[in-house]
Formats: sequence, C-alpha cells, structure tokens
Amino acid sequence: NAVEGVDLVEMEHHGEDAMCCGVSSMMSCNENARALRVARMEEIKSTGADTMLTSCPKCVSHFECLKFEGDERYEDIEILDVVSFLAREVNAKKSELPATTQTEVEA
Repeated sequence: NAVEGVDLVEMEHHGEDAMCCGVSSMMSCNENARALRVARMEEIKSTGADTMLTSCPKCVSHFECLKFEGDERYEDIEILDVVSFLAREVNAKKSELPATTQTEVEA
C-alpha cells in the first residue's frame, strides 16, 4: 500500500482464496458466469471501495460487461487493472509538479 491517498482493502476472498469472475465461461457467458460476476461484485461492494483493482485483464472486461448490461447497483464501481491504476496515479502526481525550465546548451 505505497500509493499516497489510497487505502487498500482486501475482499473477503482474496489471494489463493479469490473467487473467479467467471471468465472461464466467457465463450458461452451464461447465467452461471453471470452469477459468478454478481457474487464478486457484491463482495466488492461490501468492502466500501470505489475501485476494484485486478491483475487479470479478462476480469476487467468481464466486470465491465456486467456494468454494461445496465445493472445500476454497480455503476459507481470502477474496474481497473493494476498497471492502468498505477499509470494514472503517476500521471496525476506528475501534473502536480512545478513546470521545469529547459536550459539551452551551445556546443
């Protein structure tokens, strides 16, 4: 938890006990896969977090799919992969730095 201003909260099922988002059923994306997504989104909501970070790009698309279906319960939860989140944080910090001036050097 080394990002200033960010409180890392683990979901009930995390690490080796993490529940799948249902991506293995992505080809058919049936009600069983949807039930897995809903269960995981409910677990996210129970943490009170406004952003869910994952290292799996398929999780990002799968959870966004659930939001795209119009389920308003999850519209305020942002789903991001860890790299995109860190890049956003770095860019935000860079924009807070004072502008530097360039000095021309004659050869």
